Amino acid sequence: MKSKEIAPETTEYISNYSFLEDIDKELTNELNNHTAFDFEPDFQKRLETFLLNPEKKIEEDKFLISISTDKETGVFDVGNFSIITGQQKSRKTFLLSIIASSYLKPKENIVNVVSMPPEDKPKILYFDTEQSERDAQRVQHRILKLANLEKSENLNYFNLRGAEIEIQLSFIIECIEKIKNVGFVIIDGIADLLPAVNDESAAKLLVRKLMDLTQKNSIHITAVLHQNKGSETLSGWLGSDVVRKASAVIKVSRCKELPNKRSVVSCMDLRSSENFTDFTFEIGENGLPFSVENFKQKARLPINLILEREQIA
Repeated sequence: MKSKEIAPETTEYISNYSFLEDIDKELTNELNNHTAFDFEPDFQKRLETFLLNPEKKIEEDKFLISISTDKETGVFDVGNFSIITGQQKSRKTFLLSIIASSYLKPKENIVNVVSMPPEDKPKILYFDTEQSERDAQRVQHRILKLANLEKSENLNYFNLRGAEIEIQLSFIIECIEKIKNVGFVIIDGIADLLPAVNDESAAKLLVRKLMDLTQKNSIHITAVLHQNKGSETLSGWLGSDVVRKASAVIKVSRCKELPNKRSVVSCMDLRSSENFTDFTFEIGENGLPFSVENFKQKARLPINLILEREQIA
């Protein structure tokens, strides 16, 4: 996937994004309304907001999606976002299809993926920024077939290809905030929401917004971001920031034994556990993925060591 060839000035970029305008206005108003020594009236309120009480009862992580192989590992939890990555044509969208179909069929094991959505949040939003309408509909049909459904009111699939960047982003935010009973969100092509993946300030603000949306709406967002060609690192400044902030970074790679049919799903980083077991899926003659048992992937370096070695090189 190629990033859009747009290089606007930062001020022009900010003016096109409603959520960036809001952040900018809040900061400006804060500075205009207070002198450097006039923050005392709001200080007590800030203390109450940000001070962590050690006696407060905080619920354990609620996982919406788990990987079930020889053991079950919670991967995608409420209030966080995750990244699906891999080289081009590694079948990342097939993994998204598996995840989405699993969410539509709670507690059923679909290609080693099991979902546990809350009863009041059965809906999934799928935003496709990359594919044509025809190809997007094929993915939509694949999700339903994997879930053994003809249709589902809980699957809201949106094809955003062709829309301006600011329209795509504002629409995604509006859907998350206004559509009721949503528990899980997929963004297939998060880099398309930026003018360039190497726009550092824009990338940081986008990641900040993902964190804000997941926490305020008690949902999980998983997004696709490609790896750099021939490297384990993720694309651009956006890749650097999401690796630090995501609760999980899952990689899809073509299987060396049968690259035209099989892909391996592995974990580059998982905050909740170290017990992720890689699994392999194959594309059948009907175009649907199925699990390949007893396949072992070679050991790999953790993402932090990969980044350190590439920086040294």
